[in-house]
Amino acid sequence: MTFSENDILEILLHQLRVYWVESDEKVIKSAIPNALKKIDEGFRGIPNKRFYDGENVLFSPYVSLHWMIFLYRLSHEIFLLGGETTPKEADQVYYLNKIMHANDWFYSVKLPIHFLCEHPLGSVLGRANYGEYLFVYQGTTVGGNRKEEKIFYPTIGNNVMLFANATVLGDTYVGNN
Repeated sequence: MTFSENDILEILLHQLRVYWVESDEKVIKSAIPNALKKIDEGFRGIPNKRFYDGENVLFSPYVSLHWMIFLYRLSHEIFLLGGETTPKEADQVYYLNKIMHANDWFYSVKLPIHFLCEHPLGSVLGRANYGEYLFVYQGTTVGGNRKEEKIFYPTIGNNVMLFANATVLGDTYVGNN
């Protein structure tokens, strides 16, 4: 089944209305094309039939892994569109993702285009420098630590898998592969 941008907008607005009285549909609608473009770039070529069948990217709001990555991408795109001020819709979409999927992928954090996950319940992906082809499992925590009033964040290389309950905090470097 193929979903149009309008189908995705309607599903999302229905979900948002469960928790919030108002969301600016124009703000959300303007960010959906870029979020879907990033989904397409990220899923294309993945050797997994749940994401790419060899010819087509397979994206469905009914597949929770797809939807949680899309919600992160959408909240990030809304954040980027906001310029000096973050629209409340970035917070709403971020929080919807947190409610629905028990993850904490904040919209100001830049995750790589090639980012996937499996059973990512309880994953927290904080500020870090992430390389391409990041893959996370449940309970993964990435974030900073404070030393003498300064916060240090990790750098994670390309082609990294963070398995269940992996924790990478502070001034840490995880190399490629």
